[in-house]
Amino acid sequence: MITILLGDALAPGHTNEDPQGFDYCIYVVRSEDDVLYVGESYSPRERIRQHVYTHTEIGMWIRGNRPESLEWMVDLYSLGDFRIPVKRFGDSPRAFKNHARAIERQLIEKYAPIFNAGLR
Repeated sequence: MITILLGDALAPGHTNEDPQGFDYCIYVVRSEDDVLYVGESYSPRERIRQHVYTHTEIGMWIRGNRPESLEWMVDLYSLGDFRIPVKRFGDSPRAFKNHARAIERQLIEKYAPIFNAGLR
């Protein structure tokens, strides 16, 4: 797991690739005190940009709380950061996606982020 500032995730110089080259990534957007959103994407930085520059609830919250929101943290996880054995899901791209979704659901249940309310 690595942690970056939300502002760095949104910076135009960054590629869509995760900084450690993860094939898949779970991302957790959090303020100093609260987990706000949990998501999963092959390109987490691009997905975060999509949230911010479209009319999603988390995107509107981030825009409405600038510049402070640029100091919020984004935790980026590879599937290897979790203890669920990958072989449980298989090696196909679909199995990888199922693995990521299972982890995402577990994190949503654990942290109850306010912008994942529909998924709890």
